[in-house]
Amino acid sequence: MAKTPSTSRKSLSPSVAPYRKTAALPVPVPVPLPAPAPTPEPDPPAVLLAPTDIVPADPTAPDAPPGRVPPGDSRSLRHGDSFALVYRHGISLISRTGRVGQHGSWKIIDYPSPLQAAAAYAAECSRLLALGYADHTK
Repeated sequence: MAKTPSTSRKSLSPSVAPYRKTAALPVPVPVPLPAPAPTPEPDPPAVLLAPTDIVPADPTAPDAPPGRVPPGDSRSLRHGDSFALVYRHGISLISRTGRVGQHGSWKIIDYPSPLQAAAAYAAECSRLLALGYADHTK
């Protein structure tokens, strides 16, 4: 005779661990977060002067480097401790180059047409980028 599994159920109630009384845990006190570091003020926008408004100054005189520039034919570039501001104003290509913290020197070149000035602007930007300058954005 073959033995069949038992169909009787012994106890189906789950076993429950005995209740343990635990001590109340202290309520965590919120720790104040440190004040966020002040965000540095962005550089003020560069003033793109017309060729007639540029006044020569001592290139080593203390002065802030140019900051952000508006979109279009203008770029503010940096390379190490040097800066270059290049922009087109009508038929003029204007650049200001120097060391950060100094005024730098201005160069103004007039072209016969705006198209030639735009081509010279693109060539000057390419030349500076090849020298290792990069766009200054803050």
